[in-house]
Amino acid sequence: MNGFGFSEKESEYLESVNREYDKRLSPYACKNNAAIYCKAAKENSPFRTPFNRDADVIFYSAVFRRYGIQENPLVFSRRYDLLRRSFHASLVSKMSREIGRVLKLNCDLIEAIVLGLDLGHTPFGAKGESYLSDCYFAHTGKYFRSNVQSARIFRSVLNCNVSLQVLSGILCHKGELTCHSYAPAPLNGFDLFDHQISECYRNSEFYKTLRPNTLEGCLVRVCDAIAYIAEGPTEIYRSQTVPDRAYTQDAIPTYKNKDFINHLMINLVKNSIESPSLNMDETVFRNMQTLIWERNVAFEMNEELNAPYETVIKPLMNALYERLLHDIAEMNKTSPIFDYMKDKIQGRGYFDCDPIIKTAADPNDIVTDFIASMTDDSFIETCKRLHICDELTERNF
Repeated sequence: MNGFGFSEKESEYLESVNREYDKRLSPYACKNNAAIYCKAAKENSPFRTPFNRDADVIFYSAVFRRYGIQENPLVFSRRYDLLRRSFHASLVSKMSREIGRVLKLNCDLIEAIVLGLDLGHTPFGAKGESYLSDCYFAHTGKYFRSNVQSARIFRSVLNCNVSLQVLSGILCHKGELTCHSYAPAPLNGFDLFDHQISECYRNSEFYKTLRPNTLEGCLVRVCDAIAYIAEGPTEIYRSQTVPDRAYTQDAIPTYKNKDFINHLMINLVKNSIESPSLNMDETVFRNMQTLIWERNVAFEMNEELNAPYETVIKPLMNALYERLLHDIAEMNKTSPIFDYMKDKIQGRGYFDCDPIIKTAADPNDIVTDFIASMTDDSFIETCKRLHICDELTERNF
């Protein structure tokens, strides 16, 4: 036996460790041996649980590398101490694993879901997502959603063998927290999962009805909402683009983010011990809803803050989308869209053989995948390279 494999005795030990890990989990947790896949895993080492392997697939993917430089929404402030998506993901991971540990949930599954959570996010945050969706809908009659794109990356674009539980957690992480008691929804096969994806494309509100199929996925979704709220005051203060304001403090009495998060986590744990659902006090939940509304007022509904997006990013998005579609139709192989399609990893699903595009690959899907994979800076650089609205890019970037 060499130093890079396990003997039979070592394998038996590791398998016993994995069995003991599953035994210690809550009866409401997702066990590692319950992982559902489309096809058998290439690796079946006892050193890694199925959800460990899922986390590796996501972590080492090409799309994960852009996480560290993807900005949260205030690009026009150009401040380098604003929150990045990588910080948001780290905060969600930290909260989810801390709560998951004391509730005896599967932390391997939690980690894998969080790693893939925001990989479908477009450049320029929620505004960029809305503008890209408008372009996509105008040509296809389908809506673009970042959570759907996150799941599509691993289900279709990269064609990775990721478990149903992880994909469900990724797909269902975005939505409105509609009740103070949150439980998983049944989902036992990929046929229903693919149907959910299709419905998200057809119906703009369908994603709000979805729930993950595990309690771990539900926990990630709740922690994602908590992080979203907690980051609001920090972004407002550091961006210096929105006047300071007092946030509602009735049921969550603190002005410090760490205390705010801690109080919410404590309330969630107190109400969820040995429970098949995640629960909060009614007053705490209502207060969370108020905080979400206040953050939306501060950002999404702030006309002054959003004006540059409407006058700069929206026309750039429309013009770039049309140009890339034209480049595919004309087989303009000098276009950056062909660099993307020819990528051995990200583009392998678009070709029968180089350089013939699969007839099954809709050019709108290719363009949307490409734009959604960009960071803010790479979006602008692509516009400059193609001389898209030079007057806008030269004046603003």
